[in-house]
Amino acid sequence: MTKRKSEKLVARLGRNIVARRKELGLTQERLAEMLGVDTETISRFERGAAAPSLATLEALSQQLEVTIADLLSEVGPAPIAEAQIVTSLMRGLKAKEKGFLVDLIKLYCRQHS
Repeated sequence: MTKRKSEKLVARLGRNIVARRKELGLTQERLAEMLGVDTETISRFERGAAAPSLATLEALSQQLEVTIADLLSEVGPAPIAEAQIVTSLMRGLKAKEKGFLVDLIKLYCRQHS
């Protein structure tokens, strides 16, 4: 692969990481924490200034809930349903906190339907 093609691939990967991270409502800080890296590392990946190792790319795909192919795709990851976004956002919460949010969503939906 030529240097130019490689740079384009790294830039595309960065754009796809940003898009998916934002879709999931994650900050760079939170994604970095999930991967065990510093925030600047995520920033470099997203800017296309650095490429992740294969192991980190695999971890990124798992945390962003997409395939490695999705992250490298010219089209980018497919949008996810709202329920999947909520599920992802609630992933790190305790059972009591999750229950509270579910009750809050139910109440909101009853009042606005």
